[in-house]
Amino acid sequence: MHDQKKQFIQPNKVQFARLSRNYINHISCAGKIEKLMAPQDQALEAEIANDNHDLFLRVGANPNAQFPVDLTIVCDGQVFLLNAVVRPEEPSKQLVLKLPAGTR
Repeated sequence: MHDQKKQFIQPNKVQFARLSRNYINHISCAGKIEKLMAPQDQALEAEIANDNHDLFLRVGANPNAQFPVDLTIVCDGQVFLLNAVVRPEEPSKQLVLKLPAGTR
């Protein structure tokens, strides 16, 4: 198992993250994840699970994919903007979408 440090992501501002190309990345939110928007040419595989609290993201091996990749995730009406650098040497990442106080 790879050592995983959580990265907390704030809404409404672009934040940078490093994602694994070889392992599944986990994005979670205390609220319900409503939508993931990403470029279609990036060969991303996404699955929303656990009553919409978790998003599992795998970066495919499309040789035409361009990195970094911009991701927009909506959770409980809050918009989270990620500029993600994808690298094969990165371990699996866990990102936590941090809802503003009083939202949940």
